[in-house]
Amino acid sequence: MFSDWIHVEDHCEGILLALLKGKPGQTYCLGGNSEKKNIDLVHLICETLDLLKPSSSKKSYKEQISFVTDRLGHDLRYAIDDTKAQQELGFQRKHKFELGIKTTIEWYINNQDWCNEVLKESRS
Repeated sequence: MFSDWIHVEDHCEGILLALLKGKPGQTYCLGGNSEKKNIDLVHLICETLDLLKPSSSKKSYKEQISFVTDRLGHDLRYAIDDTKAQQELGFQRKHKFELGIKTTIEWYINNQDWCNEVLKESRS
């Protein structure tokens, strides 16, 4: 399965542009121009964690990957064409995927208290 990945700041900027410059009733797609296989993304996350926060067991995080049966009728590809947003709104991505995913992982590592609070709230 392939998905297009967009950095949250680029996505928020696109939404703001749509609010400020968009035409009422129009739809604007916002993509990251970064289509990846989901398993490749999972491997990249594991490899990044292996470097930034190695597990106490010294094993790769990849060893924790398990697979589940695909749900019936799911899409095999999510691709976004954001040409309209670029042309009509001036939408431009500022974050490259490889650096964006690394900084996102670093943010979660450095904000464990926030993560734990969100998880606690979701369980209650």
